[in-house]
Amino acid sequence: MNKTKILIVTAFLVLSAFDMVAADKLYKKNTIDLSFSNVLLEQDGRTYNNLLYGLNLDYSRNLNKFCTVGGFIGSGVYREYEYIVEGNTRSYTTYGAYGNSFGYGLTGKLHVLPIIIKKEISWIDLYTKGVVGMIAMNSSTDKIIIPAKGNFFDYSIMGGSAIYLSKGFGLFAEAGYRSFEYHHGLTARYGLTFRF
Repeated sequence: MNKTKILIVTAFLVLSAFDMVAADKLYKKNTIDLSFSNVLLEQDGRTYNNLLYGLNLDYSRNLNKFCTVGGFIGSGVYREYEYIVEGNTRSYTTYGAYGNSFGYGLTGKLHVLPIIIKKEISWIDLYTKGVVGMIAMNSSTDKIIIPAKGNFFDYSIMGGSAIYLSKGFGLFAEAGYRSFEYHHGLTARYGLTFRF
């Protein structure tokens, strides 16, 4: 795990916590996002055609017009693979079962448009986002299963955009880098956003 990336994400979240009083003056300072993602799982740096399908619920609050902090919970499902070692040969075989995951953590956003454009634009939002949390993989334990059961540190750094179709409802998409025990690389999320 790259300690520099973890330090950057943590610093981003801490810096986002300043200037909380200014949030009371903001209109539509709360946001709820419902998102879907699918992440290609890997073992020992090799992918084995297994996807973690996830559904997340995020809540965030504007601290000022530039920064947002919040938290998330999420769950996912994935196919379990049996890890087989015979002599010098290693292989993955579909186990026939599905495991599930549960994740939680903190988020922080830096909104880009207010930095670039002084005039308020309410129908679009561009931002960078840092996420730190934990993911629990709930796999079977009767054989050597990949991904293995356990709790793992999970973080990501992403860029995102939301387009609001009305004052309180919109669509969003995010893409960037995500890292936990069974994935290190590109990640994407998309879904519905509500602000109030």
